[in-house]
Amino acid sequence: MKTITMVLLMLVSPAIMAQMSKDEAEVKKVIDDETSYFMQRDYDGWQSTWAHQSPIYWAVATPNQYMEQTSWESLSQMMKTMFSNNPEPIKEFASKTDFKFQMGKDLALVTFKEGDDSGTRVLIKDGKQWKIIQMTVVKKAEYEKVDNLGLLNWAVGTWNMDASLSSVDMPWADEVAKQSCHILKTPTGYKVKSLFTNNQGDGQWHMWEVKELNIDGMNNFLPVFVKAGGGNWLQAAIGKAVFKDGQLHISYHVVDKPDREARNEVYTFDPKGSITLEGTFFGEDGEKDNTYKYVFKR
Repeated sequence: MKTITMVLLMLVSPAIMAQMSKDEAEVKKVIDDETSYFMQRDYDGWQSTWAHQSPIYWAVATPNQYMEQTSWESLSQMMKTMFSNNPEPIKEFASKTDFKFQMGKDLALVTFKEGDDSGTRVLIKDGKQWKIIQMTVVKKAEYEKVDNLGLLNWAVGTWNMDASLSSVDMPWADEVAKQSCHILKTPTGYKVKSLFTNNQGDGQWHMWEVKELNIDGMNNFLPVFVKAGGGNWLQAAIGKAVFKDGQLHISYHVVDKPDREARNEVYTFDPKGSITLEGTFFGEDGEKDNTYKYVFKR
């Protein structure tokens, strides 16, 4: 490791500087080829991109699994077995972007993004060809999914609306007198149950809403099912849930008009002890119609 560091940090001569652009392109091609051969389940092509020496280093880190190989022999055998057991080519794979190079005479350190994940490669120059000796992939997106579900786990329990911090702009309610929000863990994900008491004119009326946030084995949200009712009415909608920057976004669509977004909501989780829910209804023409903001505390 000390030798690698010294090579990467040493000053590059003008002659080498003139070749850096060409070397970077060659290095990038080897990295891209390695991924392409892997996707095609082409062992001969894949092995041609690696240096057949030990030690090498290959690692993939996910929240549920850590895989590591430290010799060419073990990595080669693992890939032969993988390709044999799973011969079908992989048709979709995240593209690589944001390449950054640290180039030495015979050594290259490369970092990049692979979709939402992070990748690193170290290559050496074997004669006139670049070969990979180190590969690390961190499944950042999967770690973020686990962190996001951690927010929902934290939110499990009963929350009550703080009327002084909440507001509505809706024709069917002058204000929301009170609202309780119950977030439950279920065998298939989470359930959000809300009970409202609304003030309108000189009277009050009550309603309820239930949202089913089901999750698959890869921590991806399945379609959200929503039911709401009160008195003698009942409505249903289908939605899509996704986390963005630590906030839960839910987009709702009318069941018989799946292409029309009728409402969207954003949940913001504050670990200090509150949840803020901001929502917007949309009219038939897609224009913003009614809005609401609820702040809940335990």
